[in-house]
Amino acid sequence: MLFWAIFPIFLIVFLLLGPRWPLVKVAPLAFGSSALIAILIWKLPAFELLYPLVKGLLLALDISFIILGALCLSYYLKSTGHTERLLGQLNLLSQNRPELVLLFAWFFGSFIEAVSGFGTPGAIIAPFLCALGIMPIKAIAITLAANSTAVTFGAVGTPMRVGMADYLDLDFLPLIGKLNFIPAMIMPFVILYLLGPNLVRKYALTALLSGLFFWIPYFVGTLLGIEYPSIMGGGIGFLLMLFYLARKSQDFNYREFFQSFFPYIALVIILFVGKSIFASFDYRLALGEHLHHNIGPFNPGFAFFTLILMMALIYPLKWRELFGGKDSFFPLLFKTFLSIFFIGSLTYLMVMTDGYFEDANGMMQVLAIELLSPSLTYYSVFIGAFGSFLAGSATVSNLLFTPLQALGATQFDLNLALVLALQATGAAAGNMVALPNILAIKAAVQYEGSEGSVLKKLFIPCFLYLFIVALVSNIFI
Repeated sequence: MLFWAIFPIFLIVFLLLGPRWPLVKVAPLAFGSSALIAILIWKLPAFELLYPLVKGLLLALDISFIILGALCLSYYLKSTGHTERLLGQLNLLSQNRPELVLLFAWFFGSFIEAVSGFGTPGAIIAPFLCALGIMPIKAIAITLAANSTAVTFGAVGTPMRVGMADYLDLDFLPLIGKLNFIPAMIMPFVILYLLGPNLVRKYALTALLSGLFFWIPYFVGTLLGIEYPSIMGGGIGFLLMLFYLARKSQDFNYREFFQSFFPYIALVIILFVGKSIFASFDYRLALGEHLHHNIGPFNPGFAFFTLILMMALIYPLKWRELFGGKDSFFPLLFKTFLSIFFIGSLTYLMVMTDGYFEDANGMMQVLAIELLSPSLTYYSVFIGAFGSFLAGSATVSNLLFTPLQALGATQFDLNLALVLALQATGAAAGNMVALPNILAIKAAVQYEGSEGSVLKKLFIPCFLYLFIVALVSNIFI
């Protein structure tokens, strides 16, 4: 059963990294193979393929609407001159582009993740890095690498609240903070390396301070609750780094900077208010016995369009220009939609195969259960990352694997709080190599290159992150 369960995953990885097929071609093939395996091996009734397809469709629509909003906002800010004015202020803040990349990718991106999630940081940060003159593939890799540690408590704690709700009384949040200390200190150096290997030594002090400015408030937040660590790490860290950079500039003006930066501040406020008001109005749509989808009035895409409408009262723009004019981004967005649709459908198909064939475990459960052993703490973090790699969501990874990881910890008399902290940390780190996230950011910067080239840039940083966490957990914790 293990061979058949792992085959669709092997097919995706092989075709992406071997012949370097684009995911828009690989995803339908992988879903088709998993559908045949589910029907022939797991005895899934063919008509039940409808449920993961509907779930994948709803997921793709959610993400595509976010991308559409981000692209329209990017075009709007460029057309009205806001992007140019902000870049001018940034040049006054610092003439050193690596410092600005750390400020926005690491701190502001983490803050956006903390208040909104849903892949919003990538849709905002990557286009902005391109506006700074960074090559699209580097902007994609940097954005994904930076959107890692904050994901543990992203979207005001959603991965915890949804994926680990039954275990929050164990008070394992400070453990997550401790596990992420060394990775949080290293990731700014990784960002610099992705920008240019020769920059690591030159800006080592700034990278070191970036790690401290983020981690200290982040760890304090773990003592307060699931809503606070990433918000405090990203928000307080952003202000600390801003003050640090501004002290070296005689021409920088805080008032003018925040005026030019106002659209992004307003966007964060709209995201936070929208999520706070509408999050409780979600409708749970049942899809068969194994799947469901939450449908609610809030999608971060609405925040982008709300901001555009508010600003359009002062800075009018033709609607045709808003959607890219003659160089429309809709063809690329459609490819992204198809890829996310099939990858999402594949993931949820693997989940729902549970219990159809002689009460056997489903495809996804087989992959995890085959790995459970007394040495679970050495690779628990990798299981969490694997879930995010497939689903593009730390929340989904926690939903999939938290019960199995908890079962393994109980069965082998391991530290349950530590195993849960490893699952949450791995799910966050895996976010940087998640296929749906790569697709979404590629679309946001309209990059036509292969997903495999992005994965190659991020595989080692992701593995290093996971290896350090596994090492720290077993030696020091």
